[in-house]
Amino acid sequence: MGDDRRADLHTHTSCSDGVLTPADLVAQAAAAGLAAIAVTDHDTTSGVAEAVGAGAERGIDVVPGIEISTRTGNREIHLLGLFVDLNSEVLAEIGQRQRGWRRERAEVMVERAANLGLNIDLARVDAIAAGAPVGRPHLAQVLVDEGDVATTQEAFDRYLGIGKPCSVPKQMIATNDAIVAVHLAGGAAVVAHPGSSRVREKLLGELAAQGLDGVEVVHPRHPHRRQHLVRGLCQKLGLLPSGGSDYHGPGRGDSRLGEHTVSMDWHEGLRQRAERHQAAKG
Repeated sequence: MGDDRRADLHTHTSCSDGVLTPADLVAQAAAAGLAAIAVTDHDTTSGVAEAVGAGAERGIDVVPGIEISTRTGNREIHLLGLFVDLNSEVLAEIGQRQRGWRRERAEVMVERAANLGLNIDLARVDAIAAGAPVGRPHLAQVLVDEGDVATTQEAFDRYLGIGKPCSVPKQMIATNDAIVAVHLAGGAAVVAHPGSSRVREKLLGELAAQGLDGVEVVHPRHPHRRQHLVRGLCQKLGLLPSGGSDYHGPGRGDSRLGEHTVSMDWHEGLRQRAERHQAAKG
């Protein structure tokens, strides 16, 4: 009989822009009946060790991961590194650099928001972030808490979204450089949510030629038709399929753990690919 256990290979904790601590995330994964979960916080692996410990107690395989914001041309592409080495110096360096860029960007956005008369300052944003890399969701939450907007979505729609008054372009590592970094960290490099990021076949083919390992087929923003199309591209381009909920915790988005999962066969395929990169390092 086949393995009918399920995995979620894209989740976030309070170490980036998620709500739950790593241990609480694993507890929810256990309640959802998952066999494996990847912790893929933005530009950091700081929450993985806690999640691994909680997973050992609950019998859940916690995949060490990271989500890196990257750029190819004028296109922002989110790259997941799965099964990475938590002690990787190259990932630590990238994370430090990207967090610095995030900080500089947040300072400018806060200044622009304050100039518009909004009730916001960097100290409040830092308090919301609670040590995590500062991002737009933290600014949005301050605007909600101060009564300037009713919801975080309204904050993005009116002030923080691309082209809005407080918007500031991201500085990001090149996608091909991030792929190399993930491989050096012994991980498999996977393009996240290509549907919502508008990563089409031509670009996926270019990234595959640069060493990309896989692409997310399953994602909350991928309806069945999109999943079918992306699955076909995986087969055509020789990429491994992946997927997950992109879960940020209760009240963040409309996905729940256990709703957007993949087979353990997909999990195993990515693990084996990561082992190849680990072996290539010597």
